[in-house]
Amino acid sequence: MKIHRVNFDVEAVEALSLEFFPEQQRDDFLRNVRNLLCVSGSELCKDKLLGRGADLYTIRDNNVLVGVLLNKFYVWDIIEPQLFFHLHCEDCSFISLASFGSFFPSCNQRNIVGELAYYMVKPQFRGNGFGEQLFKFSLEEFKRLLGKNDVFFTLAMGCFCGQSTGPSLQKYLLDLEEKENGLKPNGEVIIRGMPVETSKILSRFDLSLDSLVPAEKAMATLKLSEKYGLLFKGYSKNLSLLFVGKI
Repeated sequence: MKIHRVNFDVEAVEALSLEFFPEQQRDDFLRNVRNLLCVSGSELCKDKLLGRGADLYTIRDNNVLVGVLLNKFYVWDIIEPQLFFHLHCEDCSFISLASFGSFFPSCNQRNIVGELAYYMVKPQFRGNGFGEQLFKFSLEEFKRLLGKNDVFFTLAMGCFCGQSTGPSLQKYLLDLEEKENGLKPNGEVIIRGMPVETSKILSRFDLSLDSLVPAEKAMATLKLSEKYGLLFKGYSKNLSLLFVGKI
């Protein structure tokens, strides 16, 4: 079955909302996606002043919804300062805060960042390869639209997504950074990626490396990210796994 780009599809966006945010207000999610779709990925790549945009795709079988994909696009300056948890050493024995931009220290002049934000297949159609079809198509679109040195990423939703654990861990590390490095003139904490022993810091929050795994619904994202050469870089604020690729 073919993948088609659509301007806006209420059924498709509601399916994403139900899959990923079943306890949140669906109208808010629909409104946010509708606003993002006002600017397409190709339009943003031509005019960075637009800030951000998105493309929505669906697979249908005789008008029956099979699967949905949402790619998001941002100018570099929006994503570059976002903070993640970064593991150090082969045995992941130390952890620190790191900005998204710090994962690409040797390259500059980046313009646009792509995000494979959401993709899903309706339950009755799973097990037929449609999820991988959508995932692979997303990467192909990034390679088609993004320029040299641009990057893309996806997050494999973690088991602690929606809980306070990740934000509490980030605040603890931010407090350590502030105590060590101080604040910028604008009041932001100066981040130098101060490493802390992983086992000790995680144990404070009843965590372990073995617990920082994707939720069951995100295991496919983990496997497909590894299959298609995306690199694991760390964890997001909500302890989802970050995978990145570069054009």
